[in-house]
Amino acid sequence: MDNSHNHSTWRTSARSKFNCLTVLGNGSPPKHLNAGALKQRQDVIQLNASLQKTLEGRGLAFNTADANAFRQALKSAHFYTEQKQFFGDEEWALMEKYTGKLG
Repeated sequence: MDNSHNHSTWRTSARSKFNCLTVLGNGSPPKHLNAGALKQRQDVIQLNASLQKTLEGRGLAFNTADANAFRQALKSAHFYTEQKQFFGDEEWALMEKYTGKLG
């Protein structure tokens, strides 16, 4: 299961929250925060896979969306352009470092 759609709540206060975490003074959060976030992400992926397997065993069907078609629809609706304006070039470049080019 993919939870990439859960970004909308996070983005509303991301900049202010991120700025509170830049305690090193160099513009990046502490490395332990990043390592912890990556570990938590892996845990969630494993839990989601386990839950999906359990639910499929009980007869529930899961549909997988075509990520490329979804991204194209977002691009056509100018979603990425609006979000880049909201976050700014620096934050957008940081995100695209992990997601690849968006829009």
